[in-house]
Amino acid sequence: YTPVENRVVDNQAVQFRFRVTDSLGGVGSTTNSLTIRSINDPPDIAGINLDLIRITDDQVALPFSTVQVLDVGEAGQQRVSVVVTVTDSTYGSFALAGVGTNATLTISNLTPAQATARLHQLQFRPLADRVAVGQTRTVALAIRVIDRFGLERSDNQTTVAITGVNGAPRIQTVRDPLEQPFLVSPTPPVKPFRAMGVAIEDDDTNVTVTISLDDPAKGILVGAFIEEGEGSGIYK
Repeated sequence: YTPVENRVVDNQAVQFRFRVTDSLGGVGSTTNSLTIRSINDPPDIAGINLDLIRITDDQVALPFSTVQVLDVGEAGQQRVSVVVTVTDSTYGSFALAGVGTNATLTISNLTPAQATARLHQLQFRPLADRVAVGQTRTVALAIRVIDRFGLERSDNQTTVAITGVNGAPRIQTVRDPLEQPFLVSPTPPVKPFRAMGVAIEDDDTNVTVTISLDDPAKGILVGAFIEEGEGSGIYK
């Protein structure tokens, strides 16, 4: 008797019935049982992309879109956990809907098929302006698959080359339209952008900032900004 591999969950009894008949028609029978003990096999990772994935620092990648999580245990339904890690978080992080954004993400209690589907959705997002324009940095991405008994398989052969490009400047902490108009103290000097916490980010050291007033009759800007034409309400 040879049991079918990877069909047993924990321990399972198999009943055997023996029946013997002699030439005179006598019959004897008995029943016995055999307990099959499940031997756990480690999970496996297939389909790793060994080619260097090239992106710019304003793009995202799907680094595990070809990966398959496999586990023969429990007829391929044994639950597993998957941990993915960016080996150098200076340059980027993972993002997965329903899980979050971080340099290390964990998804748990999934069948191998479910884990595979989630890995196909996983994004690698480089951090803007961490790589100088025109330069390239390579980051390795690691993946671990652990089954419910603690056996695991890992791989860190996935690599992403990030090239820095000149991106558009970003205005941070702009108030949501529902929060506007934003009230500030009218006591001079009024500094509305400081009060709102507005910040400008860019990979260039020199930028030009233009501010337009909806009605020049409401007031003027003073300081480092110069009005482009008297009464225009446009300042640089």
